[in-house]
Amino acid sequence: MAVPLNWLPMADWWSLILKPDSGRQLLPPTSSTCGRWKHEQAIHRIPVRMRLQPGEQVIVSARPHAGPLAGPVLLAAAACAAGGFVLGYLGRDSAPAELVDWAPVLGPAVVLLVLLVLLRFSLPAVLRWNATRYVLTNRRMIHRRGVLRRREHDLPLASVYQLEARQGILQRMQR
Repeated sequence: MAVPLNWLPMADWWSLILKPDSGRQLLPPTSSTCGRWKHEQAIHRIPVRMRLQPGEQVIVSARPHAGPLAGPVLLAAAACAAGGFVLGYLGRDSAPAELVDWAPVLGPAVVLLVLLVLLRFSLPAVLRWNATRYVLTNRRMIHRRGVLRRREHDLPLASVYQLEARQGILQRMQR
């Protein structure tokens, strides 16, 4: 499995760029190797339509941290749990007679409400996260994003002269 960019200490990250022959050998980026380190398994893949320049090699391909997905995923779980509870309550034999009369209408309404919550709040966040990639090559940093409309931002590493990293206490504890 590839080492995500945020798992590498900064000194190691820069040594991979400045000294690519630092003991780790990068396989040439072909369709079978996908620019992986020799000891990596075939789990890690780079984006399919990546246009690399001649001699350019992929060092790291990563997604953003999945932490911001906690809210949408918890909302999806809560909506499904609440919907299941309401549907179970409507299907009980001991449910009030007023609700039993409305059960054919309330059941599909609850399912529709849960689907609307999932489609409006949870699914877009997961799709945005899944469609965002950071690719570090030996020549540039590439930020790709977009579900329907793809946007790509290239930053040549020759133009990077200063790197600043900020971490809060929670990010430091996750190392």
